[in-house]
Amino acid sequence: MSAAWLCSNSLLALPDLSTRQMIQSLTVAQDHSQSDVFYFWPGAINLATRNADGGPELALSLARYSGSVVRGDAGETSLRANLYLRLQMASVDSDLLDIVAARLQQDAGHSVTLRPMPINRLEASLLLPVLDTENLSQIDVNVIVESVDREAGRTPFWTERDMFIPLDAQTAELLEHQLRDGTLAMSLSYRFISRVYGSTQAAGELDTSGNDELAEELDEALAQIEAAAAAQTPVLVAIGANAVPIRLELNEYPDRIQRYDIDAALPPSYPSLSVYCYDFREQLRPDLFEKAVEIQAAGVAGGTTVYTTRFNAYQPDLYAQTVKFPFAVNLRQPYRWRTHEILLSGEQLSSDWQQGDSWVGIIDASSSAEQIEQNLHLTQEQ
Repeated sequence: MSAAWLCSNSLLALPDLSTRQMIQSLTVAQDHSQSDVFYFWPGAINLATRNADGGPELALSLARYSGSVVRGDAGETSLRANLYLRLQMASVDSDLLDIVAARLQQDAGHSVTLRPMPINRLEASLLLPVLDTENLSQIDVNVIVESVDREAGRTPFWTERDMFIPLDAQTAELLEHQLRDGTLAMSLSYRFISRVYGSTQAAGELDTSGNDELAEELDEALAQIEAAAAAQTPVLVAIGANAVPIRLELNEYPDRIQRYDIDAALPPSYPSLSVYCYDFREQLRPDLFEKAVEIQAAGVAGGTTVYTTRFNAYQPDLYAQTVKFPFAVNLRQPYRWRTHEILLSGEQLSSDWQQGDSWVGIIDASSSAEQIEQNLHLTQEQ
């Protein structure tokens, strides 16, 4: 029996918001179909600290790009920038978990299992005062969200996430100026989105962890819960929201800003491609357990170099990955890619190879409309 089949039951786990209660300082809810399984709410998110110096895990990279014959833009000059943040979820005290589990077991009259609440999405926006002191420019940070340890992506419960935010030239230069001037105060607002069963009673109890400004963001979620409760169907809703202030003392951590030039005569030998897959984030394929994207490129020293990145039902919030080849590749040669699917039934499917001629852009490995429609018909027949 395949691992996918063994794990299928856990993928169907659905917290029921109508059973939401607070024990001590921890909010918990019972599983919709498993009376012995309970979930506890995620901790607050903050900016992680770097072990080397204890400063914030943040970096602003600005690269002056002079164009390349390989990319077809020789002679052009532009500024490319990227803001990197590492987010860390606060852990729940183990003694508190023991107390809550004992209380749940006492109330239920049988042994129980206490698990972290599965998070389907992490939606976030970064607010930067880049226009003037009164107006804010909002940047959507849901561009690339990665797991800190990609190979550990076998569980829906996580503690850290890496975020990469591409910036246009004007925003990047203003951001750098404010960082160097010491006047910058960024704010990261976020929402946890989970797939749950709802109730109108539970809807009225949702809050924003004390952040009044984000209360309006949950209005739509509350309406969805009420509609789902009436229809007795699961729904994706926000189970919590908050905002995190982000500050940086550049005098103490000057290495957080990096400026460098990309030489047009020497194109990068270690390219970075972005791969997107929305199958799990948007629940396009209920029959799908995991999708691997295999990419092959010609090595500079000859032969072929291969990189494989994975998306799975355990971590639906990870819908994008940056691919970094382990060896230098020849950018003058095209690459090719294909997908390998593992279904919940245990069946494995591989697609045909597709060729990519440009090293700029993204690979969209999401299921086609035909695949989604075919799966829908099979589900209805069953």
